[in-house]
Amino acid sequence: MTTPLFPCPPVSRLFHLLLLTALASLVAADDLVADPLVDSLAKGWTWRAEQADGWRIDHRGLELRSEPGNLWAGAKDVRGWLFRPLPTLREGMAAEVTVTADPQAAYEQAGVLWHLDDANYVKLMQERYVGKLVINFVREEADQPKIVAMVPAEAEAVVLRLVARGGRYEAQKRSVTAKEWVMVGSCPALPKAPVQVGIGTMQGAKEPQRWVRFADFRITQVSPAGAE
Repeated sequence: MTTPLFPCPPVSRLFHLLLLTALASLVAADDLVADPLVDSLAKGWTWRAEQADGWRIDHRGLELRSEPGNLWAGAKDVRGWLFRPLPTLREGMAAEVTVTADPQAAYEQAGVLWHLDDANYVKLMQERYVGKLVINFVREEADQPKIVAMVPAEAEAVVLRLVARGGRYEAQKRSVTAKEWVMVGSCPALPKAPVQVGIGTMQGAKEPQRWVRFADFRITQVSPAGAE
């Protein structure tokens, strides 16, 4: 048996283990909610108009069938959405999820939503818009929607993030392999803070059926305004 050049005494090994555990706890503390969306749903999710045959989950992630329905300008018929309570929004709070989709129908979309009610929300969606794959950031107040920003989507898999910062809502995206976030746009905060966060699809075609994969959902604390 080879003797290590610098043997580590048992006490040092224990200290090293405790240090790593403490550092891991500090990192995890940034996540207020974390659900990898693998094998089963974590507690806290509730369905809106669950479609019993419209979802499945395994080791690869959660898949939702792309469903018809919309919230735009008074429409209130989305279905197959998952919602969970959103902690009281404070400076630097963010919600993110990885979305893998291939929308084909006009305005077919999937993504993440901060929701006060069906008339007041912001959403960040991967969407088929005028034949192009885009990331679309929408703010709706009192049933009056507005496209805040729209940028090209470079791939079918993207991480989408909404951030509350500096009295505004920011929409960001990044590829699944990148570390840096790219700003999509920002808008004034809603007069009343959203109370829940949702993930799901809108304006899907009935035929042919398409499925969207969601993974790595989290609500986390990020840097305050001006710190990045």
